[in-house]
Amino acid sequence: MNAIQLDFMGRIDNWHLIYDVNLFYNHLSDIVVNNPSPDPEAPKYINSGSLKVAGAEAELGFSIPSFRVDANMTYLHPLEAEEYYYTDHQIYSIPAFTANLTCSKRLVNSKNHLLWLSAGLKFTSKTLNKANSRVKGSEDFELSGNALVDLGLKYSYRNAIQLSLDCDNVFDRFYYIGGSFYVPYRAQGRTLMATVSFKL
Repeated sequence: MNAIQLDFMGRIDNWHLIYDVNLFYNHLSDIVVNNPSPDPEAPKYINSGSLKVAGAEAELGFSIPSFRVDANMTYLHPLEAEEYYYTDHQIYSIPAFTANLTCSKRLVNSKNHLLWLSAGLKFTSKTLNKANSRVKGSEDFELSGNALVDLGLKYSYRNAIQLSLDCDNVFDRFYYIGGSFYVPYRAQGRTLMATVSFKL
């Protein structure tokens, strides 16, 4: 891979901000991909083709003792490709834009007790997914973008006992994932997870 990157990073102390912006150009070759051959005896994966892509990544953080915000985004713009899953400036199965935002608020801060509440937002743009060349009549398909909300609660007692309760996909959004799969599958709905940890 050949890469060119231009990075800007720093902090603005008066505003309690840190930032990092990365502009990049990547030229990848001999990429491992699913073999599009219709021959069922052919290898499933091959090294094939090349891809040229430009893009930007950015991170922004705000932090004071009782409140934190973290945000990041990635944008990809494919330029050209040879013998790779690419069409009309789109990479199959890869969203052009993703973004994440997390906010955390300290609710309790005493000698023995510490309690934080957090909320997160995740956004992914639509994706174009490749047809299965080994299935007759299979066609490319598009999956819509989605935005998901997560919530979390973390409690600590004397730094010895920690309890957490996390809820992913709070609104139980119904959506599908493509990725490297020829047939999309339904993503996990609302999920609750509780954890307990001890320090001895």
